[in-house]
Amino acid sequence: MSRVSVQRVSRLETGITGFDGLAGGGLPSGRVTLLVGGPGTGKTVFALQTLNNAAARGLRSLYVSFEEAPSDILAVVRSFEWGTEKAFARMTRLIDGNDVTDAIASGAADLSAMLSALEAQVRASRASWIVFDGLDSLLALLTDPLAERREIHRLRRWLARLGVGCLITAKEAGDGRLVDIGQADGLLAFSADCVVRLSAQVSERVVERTLQIVKYRGNAVQSGEVPIIFRGRGIVVGYQEPKHRHTPNRQRISSGVKRLDTLLGGGYLRGSSTLVTGLPGTSKTTLAAAFALAAVQRGERTLMFLFDEQVEHVQRNLASVGYDLRTAVRGGLLHMQSISACAVSSDSHLVYMLEQIEAFRPRCVVVDPISALMKSGESLKASNAAERLMEQLRTLGITAIFTSLVVRDDTVEESSRLSVSTIADTWMHLAYAIEGGERNRTLSIIKSRGTQHSNQVRELILDSKGVHLTDVYTQGGEALLGTARLQRESELRAQEAERQRAYSNRARELRASIDEGTERVHALQREIQRQRSILEHLANDERHRRTERSNRSRAIGRARFADQESRATKRTGRSARS
Repeated sequence: MSRVSVQRVSRLETGITGFDGLAGGGLPSGRVTLLVGGPGTGKTVFALQTLNNAAARGLRSLYVSFEEAPSDILAVVRSFEWGTEKAFARMTRLIDGNDVTDAIASGAADLSAMLSALEAQVRASRASWIVFDGLDSLLALLTDPLAERREIHRLRRWLARLGVGCLITAKEAGDGRLVDIGQADGLLAFSADCVVRLSAQVSERVVERTLQIVKYRGNAVQSGEVPIIFRGRGIVVGYQEPKHRHTPNRQRISSGVKRLDTLLGGGYLRGSSTLVTGLPGTSKTTLAAAFALAAVQRGERTLMFLFDEQVEHVQRNLASVGYDLRTAVRGGLLHMQSISACAVSSDSHLVYMLEQIEAFRPRCVVVDPISALMKSGESLKASNAAERLMEQLRTLGITAIFTSLVVRDDTVEESSRLSVSTIADTWMHLAYAIEGGERNRTLSIIKSRGTQHSNQVRELILDSKGVHLTDVYTQGGEALLGTARLQRESELRAQEAERQRAYSNRARELRASIDEGTERVHALQREIQRQRSILEHLANDERHRRTERSNRSRAIGRARFADQESRATKRTGRSARS
């Protein structure tokens, strides 16, 4: 059996954040890549950014523009941060292709003269990349379909012979065809080894830009659309290839509120995502800030995204409950970012947040509120962006807190509007309880995967030392909150004080009785000891008298019977001799 070796297509890195991971390492080396898209989608920026990153690695390039003059291209370059780098100007040669366009328009039959001139420059400069920007505008001048096909094949063979990486930009057709080129009917897309489609559409007055790899010969890559944004350093693609997936962690970390840690069985699970929903003013941000400060105290880098809130305002507001975020920010462990929700699309917000996460590399992330994504586009896209962010953070092992604003005190509403409660590991709901002319805050844990959590509603109280959860008191099956709870606590304190007084009085009486009984016992013991001493004295006297009486009796007996004893003794002696 013959052995067939399959050689993997080598790649040239573009250096564009997120794209190389999406494309499995970059664009095909020595092959043709077609960038297709409508106006304002970033085709030229993509090509220039690729060449700039190649120049930073010491690779030379040629850039041929058929629509704009080199001065206009340089103006685009200077609008980005990398436009001031000397490497781009030194390693990249800009070529005006309008002369070729004019020649074709005047009747020139082919591109052979242009390609011959470019080949000399490629070989002289040893270029690794060549860009044809707006090639479709040149090919469109060839009104003969056969001429179009001939020149496309000529260009393809020429590039294959040189072995350089080639980027061709072209406009997207609006009638189902991928490329808007006269009669060739998409032959350029068919002949390209890689086709990248850039698109931009306006949704609810917000421009949403996406990128999609339509075709990549010899490689299996993700073909779905991914969001892109424009930053000072160029295009950023909203894709992060996970270096490794974190396994579920059993470690518990503090929420920043001791009573809440108890309700959650020790705190949040490391690497989990928590959703906190509630009406305005129910302390969602405060609860999230408590978690962020607890993370900082553990020495963990923490990133807070604040939608439609200025960082300084949040720091000032939370200082009223004793949370000093300014000091945490100055210490470097806490980074706070303010974001305008309506400025860009939800996909763009996702890309920006992923970019910040990649740069800061936090252990904990707070997004307040995630529901702000609804302001920047369709609800389905906002939901998808929120889910992708949650999943990405979970993959990276980052513990995250998401707050979500609801307009009615109905937990069902959150799941229908943003649909992230189903994928969050823990879901807590903050609400108001209005009773007896008072508005009080409450907290309940709806779910917490992997945790035997409490099902009790707790009253949430704010004071100068932060967030606190109170004990639960019930009366008639209802939880007591606010003044009713304070009255119940006062009654319980009074009952406890009365019990303590009764206990103290009874204990005092019993101690007095015990002391009195003990004294009587001691007196009896002393009396018994005295009587024992008397008894012993009497017994000694009695023994002494008996001894004296016995001694007197023997003495009298000896005196009275002395003669008889003598005669008896003599008789006893004679009997012994005989």
